[in-house]
Amino acid sequence: MSPGDALRVLHLDDGRGWRGGQQQVSFLLREQARAGHLPVLVCPPGQPLGRWARESGIEVHEGPLAGGLSPGAIIAVRRAVARIRPHIVHAHTSGAHSLALLAVRGRGRPLRVVTRRLARVPGRSPVARWKYGEAVDLFIAVSRAVRRDLVAGGVRPQRIVVAFSAIDPARFTDPPSRQIALAALGLPPEARVIGTLGSLVRQKSQCDLVSAFGLLAPGHPRLHLVILGEGPLRADLEAQVIRLGLRGRVHLPGFRDDAGDLLPHWDLAALPSLYEGMPNAVLDALAAGVPVVATPAGGAAEVLMPRAGRMVPFHAPARLAGAMDWILEHPGAGREMAREGRRRVLARHVPEVMAASVEEGYRRALARRLRGGGRHGASVQVGRVRVWGRDSAVRADLVRRAAGHEGLPAAGLSPGGHGSGGRAPVLRTSLGGCRVVLKMHRRGGLPGTLSRFLPGDAAGLFAGPGKARRAEEVATGFRARGGVAPEPVGWLAVRRGLMCRVYAAAVELVDAGTLDQVLAESSVRRRAQLLCALGKALARWHHAGLVHRDLNAGNLLLVAPGGRTPRAEDFAVIDLESARLRRRLSRRARAAALARLERSLLKVMGKAAPGWREGLRVLGAYGMEWALLEARPPHEAASLVRGLLKPLARHRRLHRCHGLLTSNPKRG
Repeated sequence: MSPGDALRVLHLDDGRGWRGGQQQVSFLLREQARAGHLPVLVCPPGQPLGRWARESGIEVHEGPLAGGLSPGAIIAVRRAVARIRPHIVHAHTSGAHSLALLAVRGRGRPLRVVTRRLARVPGRSPVARWKYGEAVDLFIAVSRAVRRDLVAGGVRPQRIVVAFSAIDPARFTDPPSRQIALAALGLPPEARVIGTLGSLVRQKSQCDLVSAFGLLAPGHPRLHLVILGEGPLRADLEAQVIRLGLRGRVHLPGFRDDAGDLLPHWDLAALPSLYEGMPNAVLDALAAGVPVVATPAGGAAEVLMPRAGRMVPFHAPARLAGAMDWILEHPGAGREMAREGRRRVLARHVPEVMAASVEEGYRRALARRLRGGGRHGASVQVGRVRVWGRDSAVRADLVRRAAGHEGLPAAGLSPGGHGSGGRAPVLRTSLGGCRVVLKMHRRGGLPGTLSRFLPGDAAGLFAGPGKARRAEEVATGFRARGGVAPEPVGWLAVRRGLMCRVYAAAVELVDAGTLDQVLAESSVRRRAQLLCALGKALARWHHAGLVHRDLNAGNLLLVAPGGRTPRAEDFAVIDLESARLRRRLSRRARAAALARLERSLLKVMGKAAPGWREGLRVLGAYGMEWALLEARPPHEAASLVRGLLKPLARHRRLHRCHGLLTSNPKRG
């Protein structure tokens, strides 16, 4: 596909009613149709978004999407995909996200794109890891805050594009007179108005706004509060208004179609939300020229700070009342804030800019698939050979080698040094002009055991490219989170019936050695330095979410020059087909990793002189406990350091370290 080709995009939205998310979908559908693309909407029957799309000339497919992940919903989406044959399937809600992963599958499938509108870190459950894993080709974040939370949840930054939420500024260009607008709300002509927009739900926290208004009302007899919206908390808000004696001063007119006519005549807009993606109410108020006071929910701070509004903490009615009182007492400063905010909104929060950012993300994801990047679309089938390469030169070189079995290690080849991951055979070679380590993967379990005794292709009995692909994904994600690992450049799988040989290629780390080799050749002082640096490195890997099920001294590389003190960033991890990436590791997982590594290190350290074996064992354990210190509360960390240092005090050469750390445990 060339850059200027029209795109067929299938949009999934299972929401009911018309809220901010549906408004954003309508903007995107309209702009894509204007740009010459073919947008198609799949939604539940009888919904406002479907009616609007039909009236706008956009193709609509209705199905039982609102019933959750039902067989009917999956069938409806699959039928739409088969009929439209889209390049992209774009999910706009959480339910549509899950539906796209289940219904859009198979070789040659379209790109899966998901819009994330909530600034909250994805959860740790298996379902959340599935939804926010590598199965999604592109995430559209509606603010930078949403992008930060996606990255914190384990999504690779390369798969995220920020497309700011948009509003329609034309709604506020020709409002009626102030007297008519106030009369429509039942307010007297001399009234001053504080307003807010949004569904009456706990997320919007209108109860805090009512409490803040109760503090302001005695000093401002002409002041009124208008809350536009409907929701399940209407009864609670009405009871709060009566309890505070604010009847006649607080108004709940419900949802209004003419909000664009009313908003320009407010004196102040307030939004005390607890969490948002990009609050449309803030954008609407600024586009209408109204000053805003808001909490730092989602992308609100990106629009208001600096000099475009006032920010207050969450659940702080007194602070909210003080900020609103300051703007009411300084109308000139409020108008200046509103002008600055309107300039920002018109520059980047309009439908044209939003749609252009989304299309740019589409094009980047499609280009990444064509050049072989990412998980899906990364591999190509050439006869009985399946190949993935980071560029066309690597792919062509791998296909050539597979066709003639040129330079491919055999099952019985001896381990080739670093990058071998234990007993697996490796070969140092060149691919696409880059020096790489080519490694043959073995299958675990009974087939892997048998492969040690059977010749030839039996090493890959019933195997497939899963290990090589998993190692490529984990290495790429680990490097994106700041870890050090050989960069994957390609893999290939050669299948013959039930037999399969799988090879993975990664950039060779020159002058690097495995940790067991370095420890065996190092002095006692050097060993102590290596183990303490390793503890710090392990702490970083745990914070990056790396779970390595075979962490040992043979799977760790030291890339530091021999003449200086080693640092945490001098250690690299290999054999990543036995690893996983998680958002956060439990204490049990961290302890298991420490235990595996300690057993491996003790085998190497046992070769030291007998008088130093105990000291090295204790120092090694102390160094690795860095991995637990950063994740524990201060009082637990101090207790842990004191317990570790008791045996260290018996060694004279470590006495200085003992005194230093017991005087200030946090330095550990």
